[in-house]
Order: sequence, then C-alpha cells, then structure tokens
Amino acid sequence: MPLDPTAALTAQFPHISYRPLADTGAWVSAAGFGGYRVEADNPDHLAALRHALRGGINLIDTSANYSDGGSETAVGQIVAEGILPREQLIIVSKAGYLQGQNYALSQQMQAEGRPFPDLVHYSTGLEHCLHPDFLADQLTRSLGRLGLARLDVFLLHNPEYYLSHAKQMGIEAAEAPRRIRAAAGLGLCPFGARSGPRPHPLVRREFQHPAQPRRQLRTHLAGAAGGIGAVSGRGTEPV
Repeated sequence: MPLDPTAALTAQFPHISYRPLADTGAWVSAAGFGGYRVEADNPDHLAALRHALRGGINLIDTSANYSDGGSETAVGQIVAEGILPREQLIIVSKAGYLQGQNYALSQQMQAEGRPFPDLVHYSTGLEHCLHPDFLADQLTRSLGRLGLARLDVFLLHNPEYYLSHAKQMGIEAAEAPRRIRAAAGLGLCPFGARSGPRPHPLVRREFQHPAQPRRQLRTHLAGAAGGIGAVSGRGTEPV
C-alpha cells in the first residue's frame, strides 16, 4: 500500500512531532493552526498561517462561523499559495452555529416559510442546527470559501446544544444523544484513499436523524469530507 503523502513530512521536518491520524495512514502535526478569530484581511493572521505551514504544521482548524466565514476565506487564500501541497494538509472545518450571515440566511428562510429543520434558538442572533439539510448547505458554503473540492475532517460544532432542543421537543434523554450523532453514520474515510464513504473503525456509534434518512447527506458528503466528528467545549469526540 503506498504511503500517504503526509508521511513525507516526518522526514522533511524532523523537528516537528507528527502523529498518525488513527489508522488512516495520514500523519498530522501534534500542534495545529487554529483559525478562531482569524480574518482574511488581516496581514498578520495570513503571515502567521504561512509561517506555520513553512515550519511543517499541516493541521489547520477552522469553522463556518469563525469571523463569519472570514477564517475559512483566509485559510483558502494561503492554501492556494501552495506552501505545502494540498495532499499533505489536514484541513478541518465545522458546522452547527448560525451567526452573522448564516443567521441572516436563517431569518430569511424562516420568513419565506422554509426554515432549516430542527433549529435550536439559543439567544438573540444565535441559532444552532445539526439537521442534514443544514449540514449539506454549510459544507457547500465552506468549500466555496476555502476554494477546495473536499475537506479532510468535518466536525459537528457543540452538538450538546441539541439536548436543550430535545428536551423542548419531549425527546427522551436516552434517545437524544443518539440523535445528536447525525452525520456519524457516514463513516470516516481513510485519508490516503480520498475516495468513497467506507466507514472507518474510529467511528463506533451511529445516529439516526429523526426527520431524514442518512442516505441523502451521505451522498452529498461522501466525496467532500474525509471524516466526521463532533467538537464541544468539553473536548472533541469521534462519534
């Protein structure tokens, strides 16, 4: 089996600690570049990401709601410069929050009578959603801002917010965690293969969404996201 392109980084940057990404064959730097509050029009932020890539950091974490999409735009700009080849990068983004332009989109859709299903109204100007329709929409928008054909990892942002929604909807406590794991049934694909939705052993639990079968979202994500997980304030957990 051929080595994943990320394996070459371990020899190219011997001073950097790399770790295997589960048993996918990919290698990821122990430290990554975090895109929270990174802006596309801030030269210092862009310079910092360039510096990280030139130093061998190949893990980039961003999100649809970071700087209202500006973080993903910034990452896309620097990735396009080719400091490290795309196939040597592990790019992570997230979906779940509706703020800024996503919140405005949600309000418009609600006014038109076609809201995203299963919206959690968290506070003024803030909603949360993990419905497959929303995740598919967000993945498309994230890829557009990043200028990429696919993500390596797609995380569900703070899925515990669904618990408050579940309580309001009368969903039993034992059932709610299973519903939170919406995209988990898509599986985690080996990064080296970069193709197909073959489930990875890292994914141990599945989620059945109450409103829609997984097939539609699986079809949309299979070629666009290499892995699915969940991230919250209490840490990141494969689902």
